[in-house]
Amino acid sequence: MDPNLFRLLALLLALALFFLASLERKRRKSVRFLSSLLAFVLLLFKSGEGVYFLVRRLSFIPYEVSHLAYWVVPIFLLLGFVGSDYASGALSFICGVGFLLGAIISPANLIANMTLYEQVRLLITHELLYFLSLLTLFYFRIFHWRDYAAFVFTMLGFLLYLLLLKYRVIFSDKDFSSFSIALRVMDGSLVAYLAPNPSFGLRAGFAILCIGLVFLVPFLLIVLGKRIFALRVRKGEVQNADVSFEERYGLLPYLKRKK
Repeated sequence: MDPNLFRLLALLLALALFFLASLERKRRKSVRFLSSLLAFVLLLFKSGEGVYFLVRRLSFIPYEVSHLAYWVVPIFLLLGFVGSDYASGALSFICGVGFLLGAIISPANLIANMTLYEQVRLLITHELLYFLSLLTLFYFRIFHWRDYAAFVFTMLGFLLYLLLLKYRVIFSDKDFSSFSIALRVMDGSLVAYLAPNPSFGLRAGFAILCIGLVFLVPFLLIVLGKRIFALRVRKGEVQNADVSFEERYGLLPYLKRKK
């Protein structure tokens, strides 16, 4: 696919999904159902893909944050423990918006060496995460500072896994450092796209900045969400900005609801 066409499709789809999400802002039950359905579809697709790899005796080792998020986001949403909806929304936002930035800034590098199927899959799955982030973060309930802990622990687990992968403590026969965006962010080498032959200090600063943003942006989303819901309450779009645990996403709230 032509990179400019890929960029255009990514932007148009993102705008369409933003508009669709905004239409659901007054219907909490619809948002909960739609988000749970999309989470189930994503998990079903990844499970089917996993079965295909097993049947074909192929192996695939996750080496990007999104590779892990494809599994963690739907599982967290479908289970529904305390803070899991925020962790899922924050992870989806990071992957979805990160993808859009890559598609806008450098689509050619983003889809390099991919087949047409892989390009379409990349587009659909990341836009789906972007859509899920809008629904869960801004159109269902207000989040509290305690919800941030679920995201922090999840992301620390991701970072630990990526560090083990980078230094080949696990899967020692594989080296992903040259093409994994996540690993190149962690060692700062990705800054070479902005400054050729970067110094060690520039690489270290870039890595610290990017990792800091990964934790800071979701924190700021809580602030933004509080302001959005306060505005919606003033407009009369919602009567209560919060939702009890029993009425939230997932299996655990559902079981508690049925007691």
